[in-house]
Amino acid sequence: MRSYTIRPWLASTLLSAFLVFSVGYISATGYLVYRDQILSGSVEEKTRLRQSYEDRIAGLRRELDQVTSSKLVQSRTLETRISALQSRQDELINRQTAVDSIMMRAKKQNVTLAYPPAPTTRPGSRPTPSKPKRQKSSQLQVDHDFTLRAAVRQSQNRRKTTDKAETLGNLSQELSSLATQQTATLSALMRGTNKSLRSLKRTVARAGIPSLVSSLPQTSFQNTGGPYEPLRFRDLQFEDRVTMISDLLDKLDQSRKVVTQLPFGSPLTTGKVSSRFGPRIDPFLKRPAMHSGLDFKARYGSPIRATGSGVVTRAERMGGYGLVVEISHGHGLSTRYAHMSRIKVKNGQSIAPGQVIGKVGSTGRSTGPHLHYETRLLGKPRNPKIFIDVGKDLGL
Repeated sequence: MRSYTIRPWLASTLLSAFLVFSVGYISATGYLVYRDQILSGSVEEKTRLRQSYEDRIAGLRRELDQVTSSKLVQSRTLETRISALQSRQDELINRQTAVDSIMMRAKKQNVTLAYPPAPTTRPGSRPTPSKPKRQKSSQLQVDHDFTLRAAVRQSQNRRKTTDKAETLGNLSQELSSLATQQTATLSALMRGTNKSLRSLKRTVARAGIPSLVSSLPQTSFQNTGGPYEPLRFRDLQFEDRVTMISDLLDKLDQSRKVVTQLPFGSPLTTGKVSSRFGPRIDPFLKRPAMHSGLDFKARYGSPIRATGSGVVTRAERMGGYGLVVEISHGHGLSTRYAHMSRIKVKNGQSIAPGQVIGKVGSTGRSTGPHLHYETRLLGKPRNPKIFIDVGKDLGL
């Protein structure tokens, strides 16, 4: 029987090869057995991770949409406010144009703004908060070149939207202040115009001519009626306020035109009153007598001017009056200019206020160069000084 001897190194080699084969076989068998489970777990892990990423991306998209939507809403809100403020500013600018126009009319008629008196603080009472000083000029400080959108574009450089909203809030307050100032100006102008009109009527009434006062423009109430509903000026719309003030200014202008046509002027630019209206000692008879006019001492040949418009009813020599001119002014009023050295108008001629009608002289019953000036109502003499003083008060 043949025997084989296995050397130690060969046995080690064979054992190692067997172990390697066994390990490989077992690993291959395990891989085949658990491959599906490993692949299935890997797919599930990838799916989970993918779903997690997709959910994260979806969440980020929702947050982005919310931020974008919020920004869009805020932007639209700002644009809406900007448009509203821009429209309001344009309206205020148009209103200011109307205020400036009516203020120019009032200035030409010497109407002053009549603001209500400031409230006084009584002793022991709580002090009231001081109001901002009212501007002397009626011109509101509106910059026509200023645009709200430009201001908003400047505010866009800021990080916070609240800054933009605050800017718009400040602009809104400024426009409200301008609107309040316009209202106060119109109210003051309304009071000032009413005051001027009442003052004019009171001054004219001093002349004691009822027909003259009634001849001034009045509001017609014919063919009108309805229940009484009180209305304050501040409750009117802006356009209605301007219209009401414009109507009052028209009445004031018409009243002034009526007044300027009446004999409220002075017949001489220079000259001193040498004898007043009323009882006096007659210069010739040295006895008490009634003086029916004013005597103005003046240089011979000085121009005599008509004190109001009218029509010449007499231009001739008239007894003790000497050369005399008489003018009819309507409303039963007439003026008489006597002792002239020369007459420069003729009977029936229309005369304008201030027109030269003759020269100072000493014709008729006179002791020297002077003008005898009379004012008559329905043929009866009235004190000319009253009319002259009324004219001075009216600025004629």
